[in-house]
Amino acid sequence: NGVVQETYNDFFNGLDYLEALMAGDIKEEDIVIMFLIDGAQLYHNKASGCWISIWVIFDHSC
Repeated sequence: NGVVQETYNDFFNGLDYLEALMAGDIKEEDIVIMFLIDGAQLYHNKASGCWISIWVIFDHSC
């Protein structure tokens, strides 16, 4: 649409979200969730199974 986004300061400014919104895949009444996961080795000489996960719920319809 020719609009240049000056600053990306939020999830809702991201290209994937905006393209899904413009394509009609995400409607105004929808709730979007995001899942992040990462692993960490806690000790230098020992493989440890520490996994961190976060669920983020975006309810932007309000």
